[in-house]
Amino acid sequence: MIRKLFLIFVCFWLLCGCAQAWSVTNGTTEIKVYGGGATVNLTQISEKLNNSALLKNENGVWYQNKSIRLYDTGTTCRISSDDVSELRIRDGINGLALYGGYWEFENVTIGSWNYSSNSYSTSGGSALFEGCPKILRNVKFDHFGRVYANQPLATEIYNLTIVDGMGTGLLLVGFNDSVLHDITITNYSVCGLNVQRSFNTEIYNVNVTNIAGDSHTGHYGIVIMEDGATQTHCNNTTVRDSSVNNIGYSGVDTNSNYTTFRNITIINATHNGLDIHGGYHHILDNITIIGSTMNNVHSIGLYCVYSNIRSINPGGNHFDIMNNGSTFTNIYMSGGSIGYNLFGSTDVMMINSTKVSSTGKPAQLSYVTSTGHLSPYNTTFIDADFTSGLLFFSGCNLTKLINIKYDRTLGSATTLCGREYAYYADVAVKNSTSYLSATVNFTNEDDAIHITKDGFGHNKSSFETGADGRTELPSGNRLESAVLTARYDDLGISEIYSHTINISTSSGNVSLTNITPDHRWYRSNISQSKYTITAIINDSTNTHLTGFAPSADENNYIEGDSVKFQIWASEDVDSITWKQGDETVQTGGLTYDTIVGETPITVDIIAEDNNGSFSKEWTITPTANLPNACFSANVTSGYYPLMVSFTDNSTDAPTYWKWDFDGDGKTDSLSQNPVVKYKAKGTYNVTLTSGNSNGEQSETKTAYITVQKPSFIRKLLQMYGW
Repeated sequence: MIRKLFLIFVCFWLLCGCAQAWSVTNGTTEIKVYGGGATVNLTQISEKLNNSALLKNENGVWYQNKSIRLYDTGTTCRISSDDVSELRIRDGINGLALYGGYWEFENVTIGSWNYSSNSYSTSGGSALFEGCPKILRNVKFDHFGRVYANQPLATEIYNLTIVDGMGTGLLLVGFNDSVLHDITITNYSVCGLNVQRSFNTEIYNVNVTNIAGDSHTGHYGIVIMEDGATQTHCNNTTVRDSSVNNIGYSGVDTNSNYTTFRNITIINATHNGLDIHGGYHHILDNITIIGSTMNNVHSIGLYCVYSNIRSINPGGNHFDIMNNGSTFTNIYMSGGSIGYNLFGSTDVMMINSTKVSSTGKPAQLSYVTSTGHLSPYNTTFIDADFTSGLLFFSGCNLTKLINIKYDRTLGSATTLCGREYAYYADVAVKNSTSYLSATVNFTNEDDAIHITKDGFGHNKSSFETGADGRTELPSGNRLESAVLTARYDDLGISEIYSHTINISTSSGNVSLTNITPDHRWYRSNISQSKYTITAIINDSTNTHLTGFAPSADENNYIEGDSVKFQIWASEDVDSITWKQGDETVQTGGLTYDTIVGETPITVDIIAEDNNGSFSKEWTITPTANLPNACFSANVTSGYYPLMVSFTDNSTDAPTYWKWDFDGDGKTDSLSQNPVVKYKAKGTYNVTLTSGNSNGEQSETKTAYITVQKPSFIRKLLQMYGW
């Protein structure tokens, strides 16, 4: 009986407590809400407060004249279109206007309001929000000091417009395993979007504009950063399909780990455009950076992967790099001065870099500063075209340059700056009737250190041909694509190398010596062989010839190209005559050099050895010098109607252009640099065909433009110019 009476008393006491529910008091500096774990709204708070001077409603437009703070754990304040269209907070509060507890914001406008001018304003200081949002969507924050979402329970925050404030537009802390999207932040004095201590966060469709008009350290468009106090990183954060424009310091910045930036446009940052300020294992893909005052890319990190980066007209360097173990693939640079400025970097690799100079400044591949940093070591450049300038080296050691086109180089004669120049080798193995599978071993005849490499620049001397009897092209399999060192420069001394190829097949073996790669082996298209060396195994129709180069059937040349013809024989050649057309051009020697003209040329030899006479003939038909189609866009994602400006970056003198903007195979524009409006949701392939009198070539970028449908709220904002 006593136990039952006790339980009845406890239940009665709990019911009485619940009946009291919650209360509101007018504190000295704040409206104190003791919610008892309930969900309340402004109407209920106003009724409890009963003070229209502090909180009042005028037809859904609320005026707040003192901070509102939630005290009890679990209490939630809901500010939504249920009873609020606008919440105007007196700008003189100048502090935490809404804070503590949990909050739900939905379908509403909130801002700092000047009671004298009867308008949104920050003249008296900006109001701030700091709390834990359970819902945060379809909200406009106008002249707000900062939206600080601390440990939000919402797993999806979206459709926010944050404009004209003082401080940071949106600060997210502890936003784990969550999604943030469709955010517009404009005209803030410190930072646009700042994400801290957040894990596995996905962020997309964020557009930040006009952050700190003048250059100020620490002012960013989008920053994913380590918390300085706790040193907690934002690991595994992804930012995609976003843009920043007119930023007072760095456009996009991170110092965390495992961050991914994809489909980002950065314009007019007054410091660095893309600023990787530490951390490791970052992925950066399909990023356009235009017009940064300092460097378009500043990268200090470990094991980063850059791909499809377009850098346009920086005030300083295109890339300012202090990385270890990072790779840069498909890099396009236009204007500016220095392409890559490396300092203190080790094991960095660049694949497919192109730099064009629109200002006449040198298009430098690499310049190494002497600022006390360690010298770069084991840097590899692969497939780069820097013909508009020079390659400059100072204080760098063991730099590998594979398939690089350049006008001239400059290196220190007194400072260690070893440079290895190398080119892809194409080998075909055949007998009198067919091509053969073979093992191909390369040996540097002059140096045991600078041995053959694969297409990534890693030492490797043995390669297997495919079923077609040919070594792999780099476009197919870099690990099985052979690279031969042409020369090594250091301390003002240049060493030229010759190589031997030893070929083994089930039908027999052969060795070809005195192979000397040079700049003529450079290929702009890695999908095509440039200088094929054909090895001949036990040819019953010609027992003399064991090899020849080039291959008239496989190698293409244009007018003005220099070509080296070479043969290898099974015996010492007693005599040899080289003829071009009907004219004898050389007697003696196993090599002959000539220049390709406008019309086809025929080169043949008549030679003798101990076994008698033999011959070989090549017919070289020059191919047209076609334009190399290339293009970029100022933005690659957004909401319709989406305006996109395309820029033609084609080389080799195109005279006409054909654009397909939607992948339907039809020509949509003949302009060189068209502007297009995308009016419908979708993902679009874009193709540019550049042509001249010699013909045309095309570049297609798959899924290049992504257009999304705007939400109802965003449509309203667009209607009113927000």
